[in-house]
Amino acid sequence: MNRHQPVREVFRKDSSARVPNSYRPQRKYLSGTRCPDCGLLYVHGAWKRASAPVEEKRRPRKCPACLQIRDNFPGGVLHLGGSFLTLHRKEILQCVRNSEKAALAEHPLGRIFRSEEIRGEMLFYSTTEHLVSRIGKALRNAFGGELQLKYGPEVEWAIARWHRDG
Repeated sequence: MNRHQPVREVFRKDSSARVPNSYRPQRKYLSGTRCPDCGLLYVHGAWKRASAPVEEKRRPRKCPACLQIRDNFPGGVLHLGGSFLTLHRKEILQCVRNSEKAALAEHPLGRIFRSEEIRGEMLFYSTTEHLVSRIGKALRNAFGGELQLKYGPEVEWAIARWHRDG
């Protein structure tokens, strides 16, 4: 098990996505706007967790993550496979949950909103491309294996494939 093997990453050639993300509004909301589904608060141009109850002065608006979840539109897919997954399923799922929880503290719009198991392999669907990359790297650092990351050429989208046998 070589944990120092480089991650195979395929980046888009342009540093910014060519197709604008339709879930990120082109205009800014007024500060104090709350998402009715998850409770995030829009403050000074960013969606944040409300640390204390806030009087709602603005019309509620769904945050981009809740809109993506409603439409079942992932920003990234994490694909896990290999015989190691079968043998260490509980520990791997705990690592996925811990990585998501740590990411949520910094980036509340990045969430796993669906998971499924197909023929012994697992798929996790995320609202952001960054979350699948972060979780994939955490799995590779914790358990070794091979990680491949590929980012969409024109859109904000990524697929992370982590695989380990043995």
